[in-house]
Amino acid sequence: MPSKLEMVYLMNVSMHLLHKSNLYNFLQVSHKCLSSLQALKVNPIFGNEPSLQWFFKHFSPDTFDINYYVYDNIKAYIQPKQIRNVDLVPLYKTGKMDDNFIKSVFPKITRLVLFSLGDENEIAAYTDSVELDDVITYSKTADLVIQNSKYLTALYYLNIDLDYFVRFLQNYTDNGKEKYLKLPDIVIANNYKSDPIILDLHIISLLKQVEAMLPDNQRSKIYIIIDKQMDGEQTDKVFKKTMCIYTCCDTDKTLHTQNIRCENGELNITGSSNGISINDIIERAYANSIILNSRKTWQEVYGYCQNAYTKSSFQHTIYIKLDINTMK
Repeated sequence: MPSKLEMVYLMNVSMHLLHKSNLYNFLQVSHKCLSSLQALKVNPIFGNEPSLQWFFKHFSPDTFDINYYVYDNIKAYIQPKQIRNVDLVPLYKTGKMDDNFIKSVFPKITRLVLFSLGDENEIAAYTDSVELDDVITYSKTADLVIQNSKYLTALYYLNIDLDYFVRFLQNYTDNGKEKYLKLPDIVIANNYKSDPIILDLHIISLLKQVEAMLPDNQRSKIYIIIDKQMDGEQTDKVFKKTMCIYTCCDTDKTLHTQNIRCENGELNITGSSNGISINDIIERAYANSIILNSRKTWQEVYGYCQNAYTKSSFQHTIYIKLDINTMK
């Protein structure tokens, strides 16, 4: 038997072998390589279907990571204890997502993404018949998943359109009557009917519905990704069980400036940008690059910076984008 250190190393190596031929060559090196494959808790992300079929014929990991690969072999879904990153559209399209599949496989799914492809008018605007069929099929698949959301009892992570999330909760909690069901640990809603979320009266009313249906146990983290906020909307009392995350910090409007997404170290700031807020936001975000939409010049904004870290961020990595005509 390989030592624990050898086992961890070999298991890590095997996760980067993406074809059956690579794995076969790997197995020829040593019996320790076989032991490492047998010890895997999740499959490598394969580049083709034959490799995936070969792996599950010879090995039995606890978790099947499909990585949104188009795969409709039912046997691969039955064997594992957990399934993640699954694309259910091919199964719906081929008629394999029946009641037996839903009742036996849905309780195994731990990670799921449900994006909307637009509202009814946007879908009707498709002129290409193939594209239209694909969009309708996806929408019907999402509808079926939401209708059977009560079987998604093992979900840990859910990335979902806000419109779908409202419907998901209505079905899953029986319109908020079931307060003791386990919701996913992490839920991210970053679109509304395929568009970025703008915090207006309609979205606020939807968020109030979400808040009313969520349990009070604080076990789930619900993140609502906001693109921008309309003037004058009062949002300070909306987010009680959920958390808003802004994609861009508008220093003129954003109330929740502490919740700014800084993806890959890139921070978006717009507005009048006074010095205190600039320093505070950049420090807490650990930003290494900044996209600034401001009427002010680089020299004016840089002059607000009060400490070495903020000055360093501006000096070395800032990207300035001045568009006075679009500023409000």
